[in-house]
Amino acid sequence: MPNSKTRDWEEHLNQVSENDPQAFICHFYNTYFAHSTGGRMIGKKVAEKLLDNKE
Repeated sequence: MPNSKTRDWEEHLNQVSENDPQAFICHFYNTYFAHSTGGRMIGKKVAEKLLDNKE
């Protein structure tokens, strides 16, 4: 169940998507790629340290 801060953030994103679609797309793009790239980097570091660079 989402808490009040989550609902506030959802409302904010809804408003941005309606009032400034370019800003919303920029936010989505940055968040999506930050998470996917960050996950790759973390996986690479774990592989280096624990798996002798094996994937």
